[in-house]
Amino acid sequence: MKLSMLNMMVGDDFATALDRHVNLGIEILDLKESILGRAVEDLTVEDAREASRMLTERSLSVYCLSSQLGYRPLEMGEEKWIAEAFDCLDRILAVAHVLQPEVVRLLCASSPTSTGQSFMQVAAKHPWLVPAYRTIASRIAAEGFTPMAENEAVNCIVANPHDAVAFVEAVRGDSGLRFIWDVQNMWQMGTYPDLAVLDVLRPVTAGLHLKGGIADAKGELETASTLEDASWPVREIVNAVIASGSVAVICLNPSHGNRPPGYTMAAAVEADIRFLRRAFPTLTQSSSNAAPA
Repeated sequence: MKLSMLNMMVGDDFATALDRHVNLGIEILDLKESILGRAVEDLTVEDAREASRMLTERSLSVYCLSSQLGYRPLEMGEEKWIAEAFDCLDRILAVAHVLQPEVVRLLCASSPTSTGQSFMQVAAKHPWLVPAYRTIASRIAAEGFTPMAENEAVNCIVANPHDAVAFVEAVRGDSGLRFIWDVQNMWQMGTYPDLAVLDVLRPVTAGLHLKGGIADAKGELETASTLEDASWPVREIVNAVIASGSVAVICLNPSHGNRPPGYTMAAAVEADIRFLRRAFPTLTQSSSNAAPA
């Protein structure tokens, strides 16, 4: 199993961020934002070629294009939602052929008016939604990339593990669609992360996004933290994911929540990498010049 992280976590300047990846021994990237000043879905083919050159110079490669593909409110209506999603898909696929990721991420849609409803209830209200996602996933697969869906933290139509399984099973078809469990995002949507959640997700999950976070007295996310200081069972969940053998890459994400005094992204990233390598020795540290654990 390998370790990745969102590129902008170690700097808004792309070249500087790539150098930080090298220094930290992270050799595969999840590209999201601050890529030559753009989000991944806004890159031109020329941008992608320049980014690819910079990656090659540093012996880095791309694991995932962490696009915003699909994360639009359903309330905008079928015609506009599909037009925007398919336009984003065209742009993502164009740069994917240059950057050659293994995975193209799509996001489960938002719906501010559907809070508390299951995914299947939402899909029944919007019968065009599953066919649209099926087309998106199939096109990604047909172009030679692995489609993976991820849950978001606000108004997401996938709010719990049962929704995630229903989404993947409804959309997958022949695309091989799998799921990325963003632990903290689902927590913010109302499902506290524990091993029971993983048991439900296990048949569809092939990715894991890790963020820290400390709960308040009600068990809701309140404060940003490192993974080691998090109040959810990080060790138990990561050990179970490693044992399952179904996840090839764990990706660090920045913690949500109020930032306590002295908390900085740079320090949190380094602390999280040290913690993960110390706590889970099977995580690959393949670079000889990696930062010490």
